[in-house]
Amino acid sequence: MKVVFVHLDLGIGGAEMLVVNAAVAACRAGHDVVIYTSHHDESRCFKETMGQGVLAGRIRVRGDWLPRHLAFGRFTALCAVARMLWLAVCVVASETVAALVGSETAGAGGGVGPGISGDGSTGSEVVATREGKENKEGRKKDAATVVFCDGVSAPVPLLRLAGPVLFYCHFPDKLLCVRRGSVLKRAYRWPLDLLEEVTTGSASSVAVNSNFTAGIFREAFPRLGRAFSSEQKGEVREGSGGAGGHAAAGAVAAGGGGRRVLRVLYPPTDVEAYPERGHGDTSPPSKMGPIVSLNRFERKKNLPLAVEALGWALGEMGVEEASRRGLRLVIAGGYDKRVPENVDHLSELEACAARLGLDSLVEFRTNVADDARAELLRQASCVLYTPSREHFGIVPVEAMCCGAPVIAVNSGGPLETVVNEGTGFLCDATAEAFGSAIVRLARDPSLGGPMGERGRRRVQENFSMESFAGAFEASLQDLAFSSPSGGVRFYAGLFLVGAAVAAIGATLAR
Repeated sequence: MKVVFVHLDLGIGGAEMLVVNAAVAACRAGHDVVIYTSHHDESRCFKETMGQGVLAGRIRVRGDWLPRHLAFGRFTALCAVARMLWLAVCVVASETVAALVGSETAGAGGGVGPGISGDGSTGSEVVATREGKENKEGRKKDAATVVFCDGVSAPVPLLRLAGPVLFYCHFPDKLLCVRRGSVLKRAYRWPLDLLEEVTTGSASSVAVNSNFTAGIFREAFPRLGRAFSSEQKGEVREGSGGAGGHAAAGAVAAGGGGRRVLRVLYPPTDVEAYPERGHGDTSPPSKMGPIVSLNRFERKKNLPLAVEALGWALGEMGVEEASRRGLRLVIAGGYDKRVPENVDHLSELEACAARLGLDSLVEFRTNVADDARAELLRQASCVLYTPSREHFGIVPVEAMCCGAPVIAVNSGGPLETVVNEGTGFLCDATAEAFGSAIVRLARDPSLGGPMGERGRRRVQENFSMESFAGAFEASLQDLAFSSPSGGVRFYAGLFLVGAAVAAIGATLAR
């Protein structure tokens, strides 16, 4: 089977990590994998996609010449749609050429010819035996092309010209745009929101990253409830402390009455990539490891809360005790100098630390390498996760995998991953609540160790690459035999080809 991944910008972030892990899982399953993206910078990416990485030779960069935004950083969403539509055009063109070449090769006898199967048996043998029938079905499945698209749904109808599409919804884009005060802003967003709903509904299958996001998805797109079944077996309720979302992910693609299932596919963590804590720790017993915050430098991540929580803890403990215990904070994460928000927000965080008198206690690191990231988490006394209503949040899972207690906001995805008082603390999004948890861990060194051990076991059982790979493979196999959408697919694709040309033309003519 050929699996084509389409992702807007293959940089560093939770969404990018999901795409990389899914592509690696598909490679390990023996599939032919290719990744289309509009931007890939080897100085700011995951190691699997660079150098000798397993995915390095499978990346196709198309449309990097298209702008990320127009004047003064505006129209980012529209430009993202244009870039994704161009990627879809490239995918469809490539698959069309591949299909033509494949059919000519087969006709010339280079493939499975009349009367001869791919394993050398005669046609009569294939037809006469059950094994032969299974081989024919297997070859049909092996020859299938399945497309994985995430983030931006606009190209989905066009991508269906290449094959069935699994659309992965990290979070409805219409809900990420919260500032709609002006009439012009609402007028700009209305067609984009409508396009998102229509194109999301055209996917062969839709997956989300958590049961929290599944609920938000149904609220954001109520009309899609007629197309996607709401039944999810083995799902994890918020705050339940269990994890069975991958059981839902392995369900059959179509529910009763021909309705499709909205799957939950939890983003995985490669447990083997994060060594357990042990004698290699360098922090003196009398001092705690660094308090760590890992996130992209974006305002929605609420990173000032981490700085303010450190300030509250310092005030509660006093300078002398805080110094004796080695209280300090490291804020690290993805940073792209092409993105104005990243640049501005880092400056804002530095100013926040200076205003609170924490300059010497707060360190900022941008674009940490994978090995440095793993080591930072392994040494951490705890990991702060500050976003509210986060869709899933891979950082708490990575932290637990490294044996670090997690202090997270008590909403969204962390309610499905972090066990309160078991693998960390779920708190209100206030400096006092986060600071109190920091002080508890600092003053009771025996508290963090057992939390870390329970956290790693939880990740191994519920959020490992192995559990994800099985569920993802089941999704691909379901799609390999799904039926095409006929004329609807054709005319939708034709419409979006015109839309892509118009959008790109308008952009270049500005």
